[in-house]
Amino acid sequence: HHEWQQEPCYQPLALTLPKNVDAVIEKGLADLLARQRGDGGFGMWAESTKSSPWVSPYVLWMLSEAQKRGFPVPKNAMKLGVDYLRRLLDAPAERLD
Repeated sequence: HHEWQQEPCYQPLALTLPKNVDAVIEKGLADLLARQRGDGGFGMWAESTKSSPWVSPYVLWMLSEAQKRGFPVPKNAMKLGVDYLRRLLDAPAERLD
């Protein structure tokens, strides 16, 4: 078992994780990274052509959590994502549609 599987939030649910949990997580990370768009943000769906200002912070949080738990996350993907969020924060509110 991984150390993170022993965290209290997993215990009350009595979840049985798949034996290949690392492979499942790595596949999920690859799917998320494939949704990164040219502007550094992340699309809601694989087919999304535009980054979502709502989804992008959540994806970056998930990538950060995965990284903390030892899963490889490309540094450039994180940098581009953070730069995207900084641009959003600097943008006038009416541009956030």
